[in-house]
Amino acid sequence: MATRSTISLIYKNGTAKQVYAHWDGYPSNNGELLKNNYNFTQANRLMVNGDISSLDESVEDTTFYGRDHGETDVDAREFISVSDWNKNRQKEEWAYVFVESMNAWYVCDEDDNMFYLLTKEIIKNNSVTNEEAEPLTEEFLDMFLLSTQILNEPEVEPAEKKLMEVAEMLFKEKNIDPTCLMNDADAYYVEGVKDFISMLKK
Repeated sequence: MATRSTISLIYKNGTAKQVYAHWDGYPSNNGELLKNNYNFTQANRLMVNGDISSLDESVEDTTFYGRDHGETDVDAREFISVSDWNKNRQKEEWAYVFVESMNAWYVCDEDDNMFYLLTKEIIKNNSVTNEEAEPLTEEFLDMFLLSTQILNEPEVEPAEKKLMEVAEMLFKEKNIDPTCLMNDADAYYVEGVKDFISMLKK
């Protein structure tokens, strides 16, 4: 019996892609394969080749429905935003997502519907039940991606850019609890960055 899963990639610009993987989707197989063998470049190659029958240690050894079986309508599904992906992604027993800006894999048991950092413990236990683990929320992703995008915009005012650099540093260097993010809509805009940074420093 197949253990079905999905594999997604969230790009720095906030768009996302997703493919289906039919066999052995539990963390001790697909999770371990992804964590140990697939960085951003390799994960993107999975998206290029579309839906997967059986994942392996490399793109070359992975069996794809289109490339290897000649099937059609098996291209990666595309999403215009994190919100679009979160609401409309295909759901199977397990889900994996690589977040380019964070350079990390996350995993979701669809019965729980929350994504967690893919760790050796989760791979070993085939379970994401960990009271100390913090979920990856849509709000956290949106704010992180916003900071990355603004840093690359030439028209951003120097003061605003400096603020975003501070936010970027906090994300990368501190163990931030994603659930502590502001729910206020201002968190999504540059005007809310000062309050956002102040909150993170508390």
